Formats: sequence, C-alpha cells, structure tokens
Amino acid sequence: MQLDAPRHYYLHTAKSLELLAKNAGLELFDVAYDSSYFQFEGSELYAKDISLKDSNALDSSHLTRSRYKEYRKLARQLNAQGRGDQAIFYFRKAPAR
Repeated sequence: MQLDAPRHYYLHTAKSLELLAKNAGLELFDVAYDSSYFQFEGSELYAKDISLKDSNALDSSHLTRSRYKEYRKLARQLNAQGRGDQAIFYFRKAPAR
C-alpha cells in the first residue's frame, strides 16, 4: 500500500539515504524494517476501490482471521529480509575524520 504508485515521486533505498546522510555529515547506523499486516490489507482495500478515509474501511470485517495471520507472517518474513514497505532509519553525527 505504501509503495503503491502514485503516492511517491521517489522511493529511497537504504543506500540512497546513506549517501544523503553522508553529504549532511551524518551516518546511517541502523535500519529496522517494521511493516505490518496492514501493508497488505491497505492494498486490498485500494484494489477494491475502498478509500482508507471510508469510515468502514478499517473495520476488518473484510479480512478473515486466517488471512490476517497469513499477512502478519508475511510481514515478519519481509521485515527479516529487509523488504518490508516501511522502515526506521537511525542516523547520528558522523565521526570527525
């Protein structure tokens, strides 16, 4: 869902953020991928032309218990592989050279 077009003009990678940080005198020292089942649920809603702004969109009645478990498992797997749809990037001031 968060990677679905056309929400972004550019999708950064860990490498591109590392390069930007270096130019700003920072260093990228850790990345934690923290996607959840919602990356799949949100995409399903969009595919069904249901807006997330719809008050009934997130009532989860359209998501079966088994599908929810499947999505949670898949999100954990993708996070472990560094392939989730969102991440936390940790920066700090680069050491003086």
